[in-house]
Amino acid sequence: MEHLLDFFDRYIRGSSQVLVYDDGLRRWSYTRDQLRTTAEAWAGELVKAGLHAGDRLLIWCDSRPEWVAAFWGCVLCGVVIIPVDAAASPELVARIVKVAEPHGLLLGDGYMAGSRHSLDRFGQSAVA
Repeated sequence: MEHLLDFFDRYIRGSSQVLVYDDGLRRWSYTRDQLRTTAEAWAGELVKAGLHAGDRLLIWCDSRPEWVAAFWGCVLCGVVIIPVDAAASPELVARIVKVAEPHGLLLGDGYMAGSRHSLDRFGQSAVA
């Protein structure tokens, strides 16, 4: 195995369970094939959104299966991932954006809600 794409091709296939997520109300599980299909869909959406290999995408959301699929979608299309801790403040994210200059932001549900901060303030566009 030489890089992440090798890992993806070798291990992210089949019907065995690969992810389990408990949202506090229900336990969700995902197979390797479900993760592969979702990651490939993410890659397609990133390309449709205008991102190209080498572009940077900031991901600010809770750790959940969608984050994993978005990560693999970025790997598949060559987009560089800038992961930000879910507990980061909007002010910290603004500083990270200023330094890293991402080409887009991927925000989890409720991020930025109830805040005066907006995507316009960050000068970026949301991908999803």
